Amino acid sequence: AVPIRAGTEVIGSLNFVYGAPPQDPQKLQELAEAYGVTAEQLLPLSRSHETTPPFILELAKQNAREAAQLIGNMVLRKRAETELFQSQEMLHLIVNNIPLHVFWKELNLTYRGCNNLFAQAAGLEGEAAVVGKTDFDLAWKKTAALYQADDRAVMETKIPKLNFEEPQTRPDGSTLWLKTSKVPLMDHG
Repeated sequence: AVPIRAGTEVIGSLNFVYGAPPQDPQKLQELAEAYGVTAEQLLPLSRSHETTPPFILELAKQNAREAAQLIGNMVLRKRAETELFQSQEMLHLIVNNIPLHVFWKELNLTYRGCNNLFAQAAGLEGEAAVVGKTDFDLAWKKTAALYQADDRAVMETKIPKLNFEEPQTRPDGSTLWLKTSKVPLMDHG
């Protein structure tokens, strides 16, 4: 048996069988009983069996070790994917449950994501409806140039613009004054 390891944890084993069948009558009888046949049926097979060459056995062992390592790596990757998914889900829950409008944009100033509260303020149903749009596509298109100038400045200088007031046109046409903060998001990967 070859242990299957995910990191340092043994999570199973890979087994393969090799070798010559038993010649001892007692062992042959036990084997026959285990497989529901008679010892007399197994005896001719036992005598005619050719022993597996040692180099074939070594090759089989090496292949089993490599397969066990591959399976272990696959388990580690699946665990990491599951942990990442759970982490992303938790972040999504947090962002969608804070009582603030949250959004983020690409360098080309299209929305890459937002929380549901922001999507509602834009008059849209859910964050997916905002993704890929620009400020010119939303209810506040009259102030889109102002928003994008601020966004561009924050992205280019990498300096946050915090706690400033700006107008926002709502889907019903009314104007709302917002206290806004914009911070650069940088990929350190």
